[in-house]
Formats: sequence, C-alpha cells, structure tokens
Amino acid sequence: SFTGKYDGYPNDFVAFGTFNTALGKVTLDLNLNTVNGIAKGKYSGKVSLENFDLGTLAGIKDLGRVTLSGKVIEGTGLNTASLVADVTGQLSSLTYKGYTYHNARVDGQLTGKLFNGTLDINDPNVDMHFEGIADFRASVPKLDFIAKIDSLKLFELGFAKEPITVSGYFDSDLTGIKINQLTGSLKGEKIKIVSKGDVYALDSLSLLADV
Repeated sequence: SFTGKYDGYPNDFVAFGTFNTALGKVTLDLNLNTVNGIAKGKYSGKVSLENFDLGTLAGIKDLGRVTLSGKVIEGTGLNTASLVADVTGQLSSLTYKGYTYHNARVDGQLTGKLFNGTLDINDPNVDMHFEGIADFRASVPKLDFIAKIDSLKLFELGFAKEPITVSGYFDSDLTGIKINQLTGSLKGEKIKIVSKGDVYALDSLSLLADV
C-alpha cells in the first residue's frame, strides 16, 4: 500500500510518501522514469528503508534486514541484473550472517550485487573504515579492499569460535569468506591480535591463500 503524493505520468513521475510492503517499509521522495521499461528505469532522490528485507530483494541469502536513510544521486535499472546506482546513506542497522551491525555510513556505487565505495562503521563489535569492492555476483564473494580497523571482534560477529580481537591496516584481494574457501592475498601493517588475554603484535603480515 502507498500513502503520500504522486505527481506526473504512469511512466515518469515524482513520488513522495510511504510504501508498506511484504519486505518492509519504504519512504520515498523520488523521481522515477520508466519510459524505456523497468530494467532501464532511471531514478534519483531520497530513500528510507525501515526493517526492510534487502537480502530477499537482492537474492543474497546471508544478507538480512536493513534500516537506513539515504540518497540516490543517479540510478538506472530496477532489478539486480540491471541495477546501477550511485548512493550515499546512513545505516542504522543491517543484518549479515546473523549479526546486526549498527551505525554505519556508506558512499559508493551499486551494480547489481557488486558494491564499490567506502564504508565507515562504529559498532560495538567493529570500528573500521573500508574502501574497495565487495562482489557477491558469484556463489563465493570477492573482497578487494583496503581497511583501517580500530577494533574487530570476530567471535561476536560470528567469524570465530572463540573471542579474538583484531586491529591494524589491511590490504585484501580475497575470494571467499570461510577459511577453507579462501583464495588470494592479504597484507597488513601495525597489527594487534588479542586472544585469551594474550596480545600479539605484528609490524607487517603477508598471506597467500590457494585452496
């Protein structure tokens, strides 16, 4: 259902209001032009999502619900096969692999299931700046990025079986997330790892994975 204002033609209009959908609530202040069809639709404006099931919409099983307010500077395509959009936004919450992240800012381009841009997050279990590519187009994701990590608590985020906290500067060109599926390289500097009360410090690190 839609509550708000609509001005224009069926295939070229401005919408200001709220959609309540099966996936969640969407609030729009958006110009949308679908003269050339949904796949080639063009749009720009402001979008807010409240407890929206983005994972189901994007077809990414590990991605859950998101609450955010953002701006689409310029976008085309209204499905994952044709989507290209320059976006900036503030994420109040986003669920990934069962953990809900809070307080993040994103700025970059979405191309279907590929994100290229920056992510700054200040969550109780992760405090970091990310710049690069997160590619979920294949069955195994690819992560090509640089990151400054002030604190990353792997156990709390669901990536380790015991409490481990990591900080440092990292340069990643990896395919896969699970240890037994990783391929590529990972480099790091000024790394600190805290595990079971012990602190391990590394000036530099270089890993090459091939499975």
